[in-house]
Amino acid sequence: MLLAIFILLSSLALPIYAGVSKTFEELFESGIIRGKNNDHKGAIRDFDEAIKLDKKNSLIFGLYYNRGIAKFRSGNYKEAILDFNLAIETYEKIDGIFLDAYFYRGRSFSNLDKKDRAIKDFNFVIKNNPSDYKALINRGNLMARKKEFEKAINDYDLAKKINSYEIAIYLNKSNLMYSDLNDQKGACQELKKALSINREITQKWIFNHSLKPKWIKQNWCSITDKALFKPDAKQ
Repeated sequence: MLLAIFILLSSLALPIYAGVSKTFEELFESGIIRGKNNDHKGAIRDFDEAIKLDKKNSLIFGLYYNRGIAKFRSGNYKEAILDFNLAIETYEKIDGIFLDAYFYRGRSFSNLDKKDRAIKDFNFVIKNNPSDYKALINRGNLMARKKEFEKAINDYDLAKKINSYEIAIYLNKSNLMYSDLNDQKGACQELKKALSINREITQKWIFNHSLKPKWIKQNWCSITDKALFKPDAKQ
């Protein structure tokens, strides 16, 4: 099954450093900066050093979480899951539910093709925050991979009600409708909506996607539609 999944990353909230030693703070901030600059190995190294300094610090959950993010972005999903587990455990001792950690743990399980385990985490996020459209999209992607297409479309449609400007909803739903449901007209309509939101991203997705040759050969979109999909089309 062809499934073009957009990576949906929630923003990293930086903790307040009240009462933290300068060295601990420097390592924490350095790790955050390295991560933002895609130096994930450097970020992990800084977080490792900070954790060694003070495992009992009240902000340790933030270090585990951000180290998990760095490992996630490095493709080290198994170790990322361990850090998200630690982030969840330490955060829940002091302040309740750490939904971002559940979200990224779900993403990690998904990337390891542990679909049911990932769905469990996304279910938990959605139960506690029904407006989390990113969790809905990711769960929808997993349902599509499990060939539970009706559930996938339902999740995409729910996400659309929350954020109708999220382009990933339309691209993923279009791909499902074309590849799995043979609904060529419906797939084309979803892509038109994506084009109206962000023409450049949609065009790049289409022309980098394996569906492109089939679209042209099978002639299932109108000539006008095909003109819209050209990379050099005018606004």
